[in-house]
Amino acid sequence: METRLLKVQNLGDTNPRAAMAALDSLRDEVKQAGDERLQYKFMLLHNRLRDKADILPVSTDTMTAVCEYFEHHGVVGEKAEAQYYLASVYRDLQDYPQATIHFLQAANLAEEAAEPDAKLLERTYSQLAYLYSIEYNYDESLNAAKRCLDVAEKHQLDATISTMDVATAYLQKGDTLAGMKYCDKAWETIKSTDDVAAFADITAELLTVYSERGASRPARECFERLQQIPAERRPHNFLYGVANYYDAFGPNDSIEVAFRTLYDSIGTWTGVAYAAGRLTKFYHDLGRYKEACTYALDYKEANEHQLQEKMLELTARARGEYVYQRSKEAEVQAVRQAGRLKVRLWTSI
Repeated sequence: METRLLKVQNLGDTNPRAAMAALDSLRDEVKQAGDERLQYKFMLLHNRLRDKADILPVSTDTMTAVCEYFEHHGVVGEKAEAQYYLASVYRDLQDYPQATIHFLQAANLAEEAAEPDAKLLERTYSQLAYLYSIEYNYDESLNAAKRCLDVAEKHQLDATISTMDVATAYLQKGDTLAGMKYCDKAWETIKSTDDVAAFADITAELLTVYSERGASRPARECFERLQQIPAERRPHNFLYGVANYYDAFGPNDSIEVAFRTLYDSIGTWTGVAYAAGRLTKFYHDLGRYKEACTYALDYKEANEHQLQEKMLELTARARGEYVYQRSKEAEVQAVRQAGRLKVRLWTSI
């Protein structure tokens, strides 16, 4: 049965939805086997496929139970994978402090393994780079991104994503020269790939970076590559890239259409603030002050919501770190108590 689960896992790397259907067909057989370890392997794989299929979780209960089981009955690699997917659940639930804690635990476990799972380790450091960046901890974001790239290069993995992680981290720190160096490195790799949809999200990100810096040639190359991708396969940040491209290089009517489309379709306050801010400037520069005022008010409201969310996030982080420290203190005390008990038992014999 474990061999069949491995086949489903391999299918999930390219087609997670199909793999989920294949896994579901094995559910009854796994239950009837009465093998506890097999059941937990099934649950771990189920969460792995949900993560790859971008299906949002509703709670941490299942993965917490999976982590607890493998902590006592699993090998190091299983413990690392369980911690990774528990961290992913916390990330999707926007509990970033807990997500960071568990990704760090996953990284530590993966590093300890006799034969580290290089792909899991690379993904873990990539996730840490992302989490640190949204918490404005750009130094740690850059450290995690560099570690991610080191793992990819050492184990001869595709380093496109990790290269872009390093580029983003440098740009966030304000080191444009180093950031653009890694952007160019990532773009050269992507251009050599025949599948235009490969790394489409990075291409869209590069389109924004090149457009904002007025680099017309690589920006045009990114734009033309993205235009070749069928609409249903375009990345989530496609509109951001296109809007920035038009904003940098025109024409005016395309700028208006692009940012209004982005404004109407985006589902986050960050996105609304971004589009509304650009539309405010666009209409102000054209002398269309009534429309500029409308979007300026939307921009103000979106920023207020972002500030409120950030305050809640920082409060959650402080609470999470406090609870984590208290739990670590309790763990240390328990270990010391167990040690004292062992000494008493030994000396009484």
